[in-house]
Amino acid sequence: DPAASRGGGVSRAMPLAAGFRHAPFSKLLFVSTLVFSFLLGSSPSIRLDLPRVLNKFELYRLASSHLGFASTPTVMLGVWLVYTCRQLERLLGPRSFACLLAFSYAVSTLLVVAAVVTFPALRPSPGPFASIYALLPLYYSLVPALSPAPFTVLGVGLSEKTWTYLVAGMVLLSDGAASVVPGLAGVTAGLLYQSELVGIGSLRVPARLEPAFAAVARLLDPPEDPRVAERRRQQQAAAQQQQQQQ
Repeated sequence: DPAASRGGGVSRAMPLAAGFRHAPFSKLLFVSTLVFSFLLGSSPSIRLDLPRVLNKFELYRLASSHLGFASTPTVMLGVWLVYTCRQLERLLGPRSFACLLAFSYAVSTLLVVAAVVTFPALRPSPGPFASIYALLPLYYSLVPALSPAPFTVLGVGLSEKTWTYLVAGMVLLSDGAASVVPGLAGVTAGLLYQSELVGIGSLRVPARLEPAFAAVARLLDPPEDPRVAERRRQQQAAAQQQQQQQ
């Protein structure tokens, strides 16, 4: 795994806080996915139905289609991926992570709409594919394997991160083309965020939104010990520097 050999300082200083500590927006994504999946996942009103968006101005579908998965197995696997990728928020910091989620939502929505226009028979699966799959390119690059190759299969060294990619593949293929399209749109958004072509990776929450942002972050993640906070800031700076060098 390339993340095990790159950014050695980040690897040795990987945050080990349990649960969603220092990851308030990962927690929000985790909880909202569970709630909306079980409340609205089977409802046709959350699907991206482009004719209804255009003809009946049901613009809410552009947002509701990102809220919840339609099947229980996909929900369980999807929130597991969110929990696994929470490490990214600790490395990037909540402000950068929130911008990544917003960027992935905007880009993937445009890409999925373009796919539906190109293939009118396509009915994309609902769910936070954009957010989850946008995290995977950064997870691959920035989050090191705890053990580079604890076991092998047919001579190929595998790490605990391998299970993350396998689960991601299962969710991606869970509904055929209907899930592949929004999943790949999310991956594309993540790659764009990570690249230097658009310069999105340096964006932060606008200053005018800072008070509201800080209030939400405090609600989801209470203050921590100052010494622990300083170590976490150093880890975030190292991760951001590594991302800019790639």
